[in-house]
Amino acid sequence: MKKALLLLLLLALVQLLTAQESKAGFDFTGQVSSLFGKESVTLTFGGPGISFSGSNLEFSARFLPSLRYGFKANFAKPNESMRTVLGFGAQVRYKKLLATLPAFYFFQNHWEFTAGVGVFLPVGGINRKK
Repeated sequence: MKKALLLLLLLALVQLLTAQESKAGFDFTGQVSSLFGKESVTLTFGGPGISFSGSNLEFSARFLPSLRYGFKANFAKPNESMRTVLGFGAQVRYKKLLATLPAFYFFQNHWEFTAGVGVFLPVGGINRKK
């Protein structure tokens, strides 16, 4: 699954770099994505990032404020199964569909890599007009 998403991200980047009407910029987006990891499910929301966009396709690297639910039961700290985290990763957007491949850093040098899909939500005044 992760290899297929990585291949999709690379193909999208090649397509954007060879497109005649490509644009680069810094932006905030309105989006919601569901990500699935080895031990968790994460709900992410749009954050700041650098994007390269063509006519219908956009490749971006962005920060993703997220709400994470861990599957492991921690009886010593029961409130730790649900927490907020900040992720960073790559996204490919085709029209209003997103493919996201972020990483999250936790204490004690623990990285969690996830993959998921989402939807782009147009928000007036924040997003570039397409």
